[in-house]
Amino acid sequence: MAEQLRQGLAILRLKQLERKIGLKRSSIYEKSNPRSHRYDPSFPQMVQLSQRAVGWYESDVDEWLQSLQKKRVQS
Repeated sequence: MAEQLRQGLAILRLKQLERKIGLKRSSIYEKSNPRSHRYDPSFPQMVQLSQRAVGWYESDVDEWLQSLQKKRVQS
């Protein structure tokens, strides 16, 4: 139970997110930017950790990856 709670609240920093999803920094920020032609509204929202630090909830990232897999299977 405690492990599930900890995993649900885990925050990935940029380098961890890059390794997990296989995209680099520029692609991640473009997917998050509504003004970009690569914007993906389903991409996980970043969380402001401090004035100069952001992260992403690992559970949101996992859900996004699962949704990509479901789309691929349905195609």
